[in-house]
Amino acid sequence: MTVALIDTHCHLDFESFDADRDDVVRRAGEQGVIAVIIPALDLGNIKSVLALTDQYEHVYAAVGVHPNSTAGWDDTWLDELACSRPTSEGRCRW
Repeated sequence: MTVALIDTHCHLDFESFDADRDDVVRRAGEQGVIAVIIPALDLGNIKSVLALTDQYEHVYAAVGVHPNSTAGWDDTWLDELACSRPTSEGRCRW
């Protein structure tokens, strides 16, 4: 029986992956990970998260704003959250 895995919370956009991100994604695939979901934390990292979804076929974005970053919420942020290939709306609390 083959097991397919999905990593539902991986911050591949963090600097700690800069040196070996390609290898991390490759090794995950070799171990049966068929998809990786990168959650955006706030408006500051959405573009870097989306860039990784363009770079890697089986990497997806959970676009949203973490509850710790919502203190100054502005409805205009919704335009910034729009993307072409979201996996989920991320974490939202109003």
